[in-house]
Amino acid sequence: MNRREWSPQQRIVLPVDATGIEVIRDVRISAASGGPPIDPHDAGESTDARGGQQRMDVYRPADEGLRPAVLFVYGDAPPEYLAGARRWGQYVSWGEAVAAAGLCAVVFDHASSEARTCMDAVIEDIETALDTVRQHGALWGIDGDRLALWAGSAGVPYGTSVAMRTEPALRCLVAYYGT
Repeated sequence: MNRREWSPQQRIVLPVDATGIEVIRDVRISAASGGPPIDPHDAGESTDARGGQQRMDVYRPADEGLRPAVLFVYGDAPPEYLAGARRWGQYVSWGEAVAAAGLCAVVFDHASSEARTCMDAVIEDIETALDTVRQHGALWGIDGDRLALWAGSAGVPYGTSVAMRTEPALRCLVAYYGT
């Protein structure tokens, strides 16, 4: 059997027409509530969540109007592996699929738990991203009152923890193959 090498940047081929979507990359995530207004197209150098400014990518339908959004929480790994995780092929593909279906998708940086020694840092990054989308989501066409959290793999315990104590409540939580 001839096996191909896989890389995280490899795209998942989904039957989606991505021509009617817009992607806003490297949006700065504000540090909790009361932060300065955010330029919806504030792009800058992307760094990992531990080493610098937390960033997110927003996938949305190209037309106007506020839409519900799905925030994607990827799993956990050493920090050097998570650098750039929001650009892994599966998250790009899922972001495009969600936007093609008429919703918005947000994929954001979060810290590594450093072998579960810094779990609070991961939870804090998820909460900060959620707060930013709630407060400033209209800048990107997101209805901050209609949010879902999708967490996969080792991101499930962190996403579930945030969802269970978030006020106002999220509209949906997806725990996808969690550990």
